[in-house]
Amino acid sequence: LRDARTWDEVLARSGIDYGRLVISSKCPDQELAGRIKAVRSACKAGVEKKLKNFTDESATVLSDMAQTAQAVRGVAALVKRFEADFARAKRSRRVLDFSDLEHRMLDLVIGRSRSGPTAVAYEIGSRFREIMVDEYQDSNAVQDAIFNALTGKKTNCFMVGDVKHSIYQFRLADPSIFLEKYASYADAADAKNGEGRKVLLSANFRSGGAVLKSVNDVFELCMTPAVGGLYYGPEEALREGIPHEPLGEPEVELWAVDVQQDTYEEEAAFVADRIVALLDGTHYVRQGDQLRPIKADDIAILLRSPGSVGGHFIAALEGRGIACTSGGGEDLLQTEEIAALRALLQTISNPRQDIPLIAALASPVFGFTADDLAAFRAGRRQVSVYDALLESELPKAKDFLRILAVLRREARMQTLARLIEKIFLLTRMDSIYGAMPGGALRRENLQTFYALAASYESTARHDLEQFLEHLQAMEEKGLIAAGEQTAAGSVTLMSIHKSKGLEFPVVFVCGLARRFNTESARGQVLCDQQLGLGLSVVDARNRLRYPTVAKRAIAAKILADGLSEELRVLYVALTRARDRLIMTYASDSLQKDLTEEVARMDLSRPELMTMDVSCSGQWV
Repeated sequence: LRDARTWDEVLARSGIDYGRLVISSKCPDQELAGRIKAVRSACKAGVEKKLKNFTDESATVLSDMAQTAQAVRGVAALVKRFEADFARAKRSRRVLDFSDLEHRMLDLVIGRSRSGPTAVAYEIGSRFREIMVDEYQDSNAVQDAIFNALTGKKTNCFMVGDVKHSIYQFRLADPSIFLEKYASYADAADAKNGEGRKVLLSANFRSGGAVLKSVNDVFELCMTPAVGGLYYGPEEALREGIPHEPLGEPEVELWAVDVQQDTYEEEAAFVADRIVALLDGTHYVRQGDQLRPIKADDIAILLRSPGSVGGHFIAALEGRGIACTSGGGEDLLQTEEIAALRALLQTISNPRQDIPLIAALASPVFGFTADDLAAFRAGRRQVSVYDALLESELPKAKDFLRILAVLRREARMQTLARLIEKIFLLTRMDSIYGAMPGGALRRENLQTFYALAASYESTARHDLEQFLEHLQAMEEKGLIAAGEQTAAGSVTLMSIHKSKGLEFPVVFVCGLARRFNTESARGQVLCDQQLGLGLSVVDARNRLRYPTVAKRAIAAKILADGLSEELRVLYVALTRARDRLIMTYASDSLQKDLTEEVARMDLSRPELMTMDVSCSGQWV
């Protein structure tokens, strides 16, 4: 395979006979024998994974791609037409969105033909002695073009950033802009007059030496230009800016947790127990030059996606008498009180949706127990839950149906805001959740949701169904974030993205065994700034659809870019810790995971291993 120079040569040589590896049961070192088998299996799996791309001869592959040419042109034409129609609609309303403002700025400073700095750019740029850009690693091409245009005649652009903190790919941040300057600029001591130069700031004044050493240990092995964007060498390694008082016990922990069924629930229970132990008064963090016992509000739990699993951690902590707040990391729609209100709105819209109806009934607002639900459902399993409820003699059921009838009538006649006001009036939902733990925050969340509904219908008359569809779209994009939710005496739970720029004395980085999200590489149409569009071929005769080589190539690039970003996300998470860093990797196949990782380790070529991972725990 190494000698193959063309697609068809690879295809011709892909039928590899690996032979058989036989190790005698009399081998004196069976542990070594097992590792040899594991290494061989890993190598075979890696080769076979690569060869899956070579499915047909090159002529067939190119013919498949040619079949999508008309569709690609159609998609491009549709986007251009939409852009023109959308621009026309905005002009008719005399509005601009943020992207419009950026591109109008480009028109001013580099011209509509994008040929270079204009007289306007020089005039505007002359007003500033210096232009300073923070978080430069999160710039995109439009922003960078503006910076360059305004500093075109003199070297007065001062940029600060760390590409290892570039974790906003979904906002179109392009870390390659930073990396190009990082690679081309000379060190400050060697740069000539008027030449771009770089100053490396490796001193870290936040974290203790043990935390920094652990971060360096991980990223010196795992970060390369292929994964992460650059080599993590001596210049990039973090060093302690000021000496820290030793804590007298390990400051960094990695727990490999063997779980049985519900990974997150069991991991959350383990973390909660570890926190209980840390709060017993015999474990310390630094305060100036002194040590003091750890308090609950010293501790943060960082998760990649707390909206889906954070509830397990909150429940585990509260079950042990420890308050936990989300620190702005939990989506508003994922909170208990808003989930109940949304379920009730869905039921008002259509009561024959079983899941929202049951969620509303079982909420603290209506208080149906499992026995209550079973009582009116038993014997009526062939009809919807709503129809079974209509036939129920339970007093709770009659009360609920009476309130529902009033609210359904209000939904047809009143605005969204008035409907929610009526819900609060009839159910006392705001008072019920206000009396629960964290009541002030729960009431604030309900008021935030009310304001969201009022804002939504302020632009035009919208009905309940349109609002529910709007919520669904916003939930999928993760656009609704609850307000600041930290509180004294509480452990903070938040997403890694939300934690960027913050620090905590004690940081738990959990969910290291969670598999990376690869949905972005599975769309019907894939797009890349350099590679273009990738579509699937439709075989109408056999009723099949399969990806072209272009789509597979774009998918591979999306996954590679995503992998680099995941490594940078891990870097952000580990560097939030000031005094203690505690990591958890929970798996129901722990022994297998560890055996495979040890077998795959080849530290002479770490990039081969670090590119082939499915979760951040494998890097650690």
